[in-house]
Amino acid sequence: MQELDLMKNQIPFDRYFQVEPLRNYLKIILMNDFMIHLADKIWPEGKRYVFCYDAQINEKSDIKSCHAKDGNPFGPFWSYFNIDFDGDVFFQPLFYDIINPNGWNTKYPSTKYPVLAFSGPPGTDQHNVPIAKYFIYSNYIQEQAENFLNKHQISPDTLLAIHLRNGIDFERACTYASEKSNFFASAQCLGYNLEKGIK
Repeated sequence: MQELDLMKNQIPFDRYFQVEPLRNYLKIILMNDFMIHLADKIWPEGKRYVFCYDAQINEKSDIKSCHAKDGNPFGPFWSYFNIDFDGDVFFQPLFYDIINPNGWNTKYPSTKYPVLAFSGPPGTDQHNVPIAKYFIYSNYIQEQAENFLNKHQISPDTLLAIHLRNGIDFERACTYASEKSNFFASAQCLGYNLEKGIK
């Protein structure tokens, strides 16, 4: 029941961010538009794979899997778009970074894998920070922020934004981090350049 409630509350990406600035960095289509207009043709059911670096640990199952639909927000997100994956692809030793596009193109040709759906976000490393300039809040969010600052008489210059991982996510980050993978809080275990994780 809780997952169904969460599914009703999936908020479109463009409610939070402007899409046009992102097009200055890469080609982009909103997920909803993709699922309505393109998915049946280029990513039909039966050919939907999810990618992760390596099999994920799951206390409920011994099956080697990306467990892409486990937890929130992952399960509700994929379920909202009626996506069930037909298989898992472990892409190690490649990394998210497109340092070696030939490696990706050779191993995962678009003829077989027209969509690369990852179980986690690909841009979590420190060197991806410059990409943040393409993420510009929507007018709606900017207006909400300005109203809040004005109401509470807060100067934007005095704000600091942080993204905290709390609870079990933070506690288990090092347990789930392999010595050559980066995800959210894994830098605390491995270092930003994996310098603490490579043996």
